[in-house]
Amino acid sequence: MFKDPMPVGKEMGIMIKNKRLALKLTQYQVAKKANISFFKLNLIERGIGKIAFMTVCDLSVVLDIDPAELLSC
Repeated sequence: MFKDPMPVGKEMGIMIKNKRLALKLTQYQVAKKANISFFKLNLIERGIGKIAFMTVCDLSVVLDIDPAELLSC
């Protein structure tokens, strides 16, 4: 079972950023759709801090990534 929140990994942040760029979305657009702050998304993409499991799920929906793929980083 996943603890909430969990550390953000550098690989997860890179995967999120690369997918966002591939979709030609800004951090602001993704943050708004995922219902998180721009600042939080910026930290996530840099692999800093902690991330709630539900945030991983919300980002996976916005970016069309399997949540398991993000969690495997």
